[in-house]
Amino acid sequence: MNYAVVLATYNGARHVQALLESIARQSIRPQKIIARDDGSTDATRELATAAAQALGLPLEWLPGERQLGACASFSETLRHALDHPYIFLADQDDLWVPEKARVMLEALRDAEARFGEECPMLIHSDLVVVDENAAMMAPSFFRYQGFSFPQHSFASLLLQNTATGCACALNRSLARLALPIDPAAVMHDWWLALVAQAFGRKIVLPAALVLYRQHGGNTIGAKRWGLSHIVRRAVAVLTVRGARDVVGPLARQSLAFSHRYGASLSVSLRQQLDAVSLLGSRRLSRRLLGVWRLRDAKQGLVRTAGLAVAAWRSDGAFPP
Repeated sequence: MNYAVVLATYNGARHVQALLESIARQSIRPQKIIARDDGSTDATRELATAAAQALGLPLEWLPGERQLGACASFSETLRHALDHPYIFLADQDDLWVPEKARVMLEALRDAEARFGEECPMLIHSDLVVVDENAAMMAPSFFRYQGFSFPQHSFASLLLQNTATGCACALNRSLARLALPIDPAAVMHDWWLALVAQAFGRKIVLPAALVLYRQHGGNTIGAKRWGLSHIVRRAVAVLTVRGARDVVGPLARQSLAFSHRYGASLSVSLRQQLDAVSLLGSRRLSRRLLGVWRLRDAKQGLVRTAGLAVAAWRSDGAFPP
């Protein structure tokens, strides 16, 4: 089956060869790996090129004259992958289990058989959380993060992303609809998941198909859900800056999504977007109104309370 892998790299020399080795071990290999380096100061590009040649992988580098950040880099690689019916996202430091491509391709094909090839599709799986040396820390990323099985509503997804990029595959219809990824998107995987949830299908596979490596350089990373994490987050959102860091990105992303797609959305989805956008208001009453409208969207009472505190302590992301 014809699929491409898109990869954005930055100072990933330590682990990128292991990633490519895990892709080479797939029972179904990609037709192309489209990569963009975002200004690495180490030997990431040289090591990846040598490894791909040794492994017989078709690696193509896009120009990277200036730093774009992970989100925009992935947007650019996705744009160059539209010749392929299926696209997998890869992170430079993670490992694929040998049957990942086959399982996800079969799931995509089955979904397209049910809903049609023109339906935007995102498939994402659970992950094994591992340390820097690939030793297991937790067998399930979903449970590690304290998520219930993450087949959630659009409102839930507006508040918390559960689709980790390196565990995602999508069809061409989704890529065409989602691109370019808006600069206000918190991350590329979150934007893709929102578009799939709003206009097509976001399908969760319970199997853990990626070893999700945790180290000091993770852009996002996994955070164990528990008392110590809750306390750290609570302390952070009690400061104005910490609270703004929580609600601001949510509000800006929702507003951008509404501007791009609002005319094509149902009344219900527009209302959910509007509720999240209220979190960025300068007016406390409007921020708290947004929390009230979203009271059932967060996963659990503790996270809902955290959102309420962040909305209270924040001074908003933009004028009302």
